[in-house]
Amino acid sequence: MKHDAIWTAPDALRRADKTAHAPMLLRFADDSFMDALQALLRDAPERLPEYRARFETWRDGLLDPTPTKPASALAKRMGIKVKPQALNNAPAAATRPPKLYQPAHQRHYLVAAQLVCETAGFPDRAIDRGQQEQAGFVLRRLLPLAGQENAAPETWDEYAFVANTWRKTAGQKLLVTDEEILPVFPLAYRENERPRRLLDAWQGAGGVEDRLGVEAAEDLEGDAAGEVGLDDAVDDVDAGPLGF
Repeated sequence: MKHDAIWTAPDALRRADKTAHAPMLLRFADDSFMDALQALLRDAPERLPEYRARFETWRDGLLDPTPTKPASALAKRMGIKVKPQALNNAPAAATRPPKLYQPAHQRHYLVAAQLVCETAGFPDRAIDRGQQEQAGFVLRRLLPLAGQENAAPETWDEYAFVANTWRKTAGQKLLVTDEEILPVFPLAYRENERPRRLLDAWQGAGGVEDRLGVEAAEDLEGDAAGEVGLDDAVDDVDAGPLGF
C-alpha cells in the first residue's frame, strides 16, 4: 500500500513540540558546522532542537549548545549511547523571526526536514530516482500589499523566485512553473536504533541577500506545477520564509 509523502520537522523537534510539523532552520556558530551536525546525529540526535535558529544580535548574543561528546570505543562495542548533557541552554520560545548573519560572522544555517510516509511511525519515504523523483527546497518571499505594510504577515502575498525575478504564487503549497529549486543532501543516523534520514540544505545569508536585491515582477504570475507539494514553511526569517 502506497502512502502519501509529506515533509515534516525532524523527529527530535516533533517530540519536543507536538505542534511542530514544518521544516526547521538550524544555526551553527563556527566553520566546522558539518562536523558538528554529523557528531550530533551520531551521538545525541535528540539535542537537535538546541540548534534551532533564533533571533540574536551582537549585543545580547546567544549561548552556543555544548558540543556532544563521542562515546568511548568500549561504549560503542557495548552499544551504550552517550547520555546527553542537561539542556541548560535550551532555546526559549521564539518571539521574533531569526536574523541571519554572514559566514564571515561565524554563522552558518542549514534547512533540515524529513520526508516521510503519512502513516503510523512516519517511516522515511524513499526517493525513487528511477521514477524521476527528486527532493529540494525553495526560497519564498512575503510582501505586503501597497499601503498595508503594518498588516499581519499572514495576510501578505507570497512570491517565488523564477528566472531571476520574484513572482506572486497562486498558493503556498504549489510550485510555480520554472521556480528555482535548491538541492538538499541526505544524512543517515539512528534514533533509538531505528535508521532515519535527515534531508538538509545549506543556506547562506548571502544567497538570501542576493535574491532580495531583485525586485518583484509587476505582471504577477499564478501558474503552478500542480502535483508538486510544498509542506509548510520553515521559521520566518527577516527575508521571508524558506520553504520545502
